[in-house]
Amino acid sequence: MDSKKFLLKILKSYQDTNSLQFWKVYYDFISYSYEDNNRHGLSSLSIILKSYNIKNEKQLLEIYARGLLIIARKEGEIIYGSRGFNI
Repeated sequence: MDSKKFLLKILKSYQDTNSLQFWKVYYDFISYSYEDNNRHGLSSLSIILKSYNIKNEKQLLEIYARGLLIIARKEGEIIYGSRGFNI
């Protein structure tokens, strides 16, 4: 399953995006997304979150970006640039 399908499954399964259980699965989604070459950019993720009427969309986007950044740095990725890791 790619990260896009994983996200849709999460959003369909959890009504409360502030619940501890949702956050556990959302962090799994972030880790899974890092490995997926077809991962969401922030704008495409924002569109999906808006379509599901997610109230804490901004928080989810910030954590997604920070999570990917932390993993990329841990893995020794060059951030941005012509050959760097882009979020």
